[in-house]
Amino acid sequence: MKKLIGILGGMGPMATADMFLKFIHSAGATSDQTHIPLIISSIPDVPDRSAFLLDNGADPYPYLFDYTHNLVKAGATCIVIACNTAHYWFDKLQADFPKTTFLSMIVTAVQTAQNSGQAHIGILATNATLATNLYKNKIEQAGLTYLAPNDNQAVMDSPRRLG
Repeated sequence: MKKLIGILGGMGPMATADMFLKFIHSAGATSDQTHIPLIISSIPDVPDRSAFLLDNGADPYPYLFDYTHNLVKAGATCIVIACNTAHYWFDKLQADFPKTTFLSMIVTAVQTAQNSGQAHIGILATNATLATNLYKNKIEQAGLTYLAPNDNQAVMDSPRRLG
């Protein structure tokens, strides 16, 4: 069996579906059998990451740990997290599963920006993603200029407008 990538998702399900589609479209597959082998955990009962980080809500980490454990137990040797805000726990998950490779969307986004010659990087994200400086720190460590919206409320309200 080929190596198996696990998607830690369900936060929200559309982000998980979007990531799955990105794998499908980027595979260059010529048949069903040549697609990238994936296993997806899309269980939407993970407590709200923003509520925990900004308002003392329930801790999502026990759920993230359990669902990562399930992916690894099912054979995943590499894990990607489909939620930007859940990357707050990226280092802790990586430390708790040292034999598993974790790929960071944040690091990948910064590397892509660097490789394309961009110097100023703007971020539209949840208030919690912005408050925890997940992107800001990686962008500035790469020597790039971080740009954040002055008023992020339109970003936070956008899912309500789309639905």
